Amino acid sequence: LDAEEEIRAFSAPEMPFHRRTPETISLELKEKSYQVLQMALRDAPRYETAMIVLVGGDPYRQRNEYDLFLDETYIGRSPMASLVVADKSASMLHGKIRRIDQRFVLFDLVSDAGTFLNGKRVLRPRPLRNGDEIQVGHTRFEFRGKPVA
Repeated sequence: LDAEEEIRAFSAPEMPFHRRTPETISLELKEKSYQVLQMALRDAPRYETAMIVLVGGDPYRQRNEYDLFLDETYIGRSPMASLVVADKSASMLHGKIRRIDQRFVLFDLVSDAGTFLNGKRVLRPRPLRNGDEIQVGHTRFEFRGKPVA
């Protein structure tokens, strides 16, 4: 993404401040979220199938490969997470991976420790590519996808 596109996505609202209501603010936020997601999807490659592979940080895992077959895979310590990590530095629901039209996008769920992609903190949705490293707390995964033929 270039800086100009990002500035446009987060530019001032169209409506004058004195005419804004909770409903219009909610609509503005939804629109901004949609724009940011569209920017992430634009840069995301397509994969027939994908998985994340544990590469470090959780010695108690029985498995080390997790297919990303759900539309949303939640990662965290909570038993309600799709992928539960035994990592005290991870939040209950720490991050998620969304599958949208054969593309995979990483989100941070406002975790205390942050979600990282290739060593950089995830502040907005980020597209995933083969070999990307995802870090949730001290637990690290590698994203692996089978590209669309």
